[in-house]
This record gives sequence, C-alpha cells and structure tokens, in this order.
Amino acid sequence: MIAFLNGKIIHIDFNFCILEINGVGYEIFLPTRTLQTLTLGENRQFYIYTHVREDQLKLFGFEYLQERKLFTLMLDVSGVGPKAALSILSFADLANIEKAISQADVNFFTKIKGLGKKTAQKIIIELKSKIGSTKELDLNAESNGYNEDVVFALQSFGFLKKDIMPVLEKIDQGLSEDQQLKIALQQLGKI
Repeated sequence: MIAFLNGKIIHIDFNFCILEINGVGYEIFLPTRTLQTLTLGENRQFYIYTHVREDQLKLFGFEYLQERKLFTLMLDVSGVGPKAALSILSFADLANIEKAISQADVNFFTKIKGLGKKTAQKIIIELKSKIGSTKELDLNAESNGYNEDVVFALQSFGFLKKDIMPVLEKIDQGLSEDQQLKIALQQLGKI
C-alpha cells in the first residue's frame, strides 16, 4: 500500500491533482481546502490512503497525517464512503470537525452535500470516543518557528508534535535540516 508520495504537481482539477514522481503521474483526490493551495510545478507531499474496490483503485491525499487518520476513521462509519469523508474534510478544518463531533452538532454535518441527519448521527456516535487519539496531534500544524520540513519529517516517522517540539527547542536552528533531523531522531529515540 502507498502511504506517502512526494513529487511535482503537473495538473490540478476540481477534486484531484496529478503528482509526477520519476516520470509517473499519480491521480490523487484531495480535500478542496488542500486543492486551493496547490500551484502547478511546485513540489508537494501527501499522506496517501489507497481505496481499493473490485472495479477501481483510487488514491486520496492529505497534507497531514492526522487528516488521513480522521479520514480512515470516518470510513469505518456505516454509510460513509471515501467521497463523503473527503467532502467532510473539504467543508471544514480538523479542529472544527472534531468540535462538531464532540459537541454532537448534527447540523454541522447536515450542511455538507450528500450527508443526511441519520448519517450525521452515526458519525457523531461512532467517532465521539475515537477522536481523542487524533487530538494528541497538532491540528493546526503550526511549527512555532522551527523548520516545518523537519517537523513534518519527524511526524511522518510517527512522532507526535507534543514530543517533537521540546526536542527541537534544544537543537540549534542554524544547523542544516539533515543535521537537525538526525539529532532530533537520536533524542526522540530515547523517549
């Protein structure tokens, strides 16, 4: 399964982009909020969810690992498929989605095209106890002045931002990204 892709944006459509990696173009479906930030020719990286059915294979991409995690949690809800889950992530940011779930805000979800009241209730009921694990992750991806690439790389290794930030505070920000990453990995390995 593909978990992560990094390449050049060569096409942007209304619900997907094509990411070129070593001469191969990958069609990646993205939340609208992410699509609006893309520029042709730029290099981007996405966490990938591979959706396989007998008649199709689709890649869904997310800027942050926590987006992908919430997407997969939503797929576990009966009646919510990839299209609906992507619509939810396109409608609002993670903090607002989690707030709607924790506050049982059915109206929030029924504003999303294709979601009815029963599906909204299922999402709230089934995810309310599960979203605590996503709250450990930083939902606004703010790096507090540290090199975002280093923070992102460490998160891609599975480290939580609450563990990463204290380690980065002790590292000289004048060092290269590779040096910072190496030192951070050594320190985080001891935790």
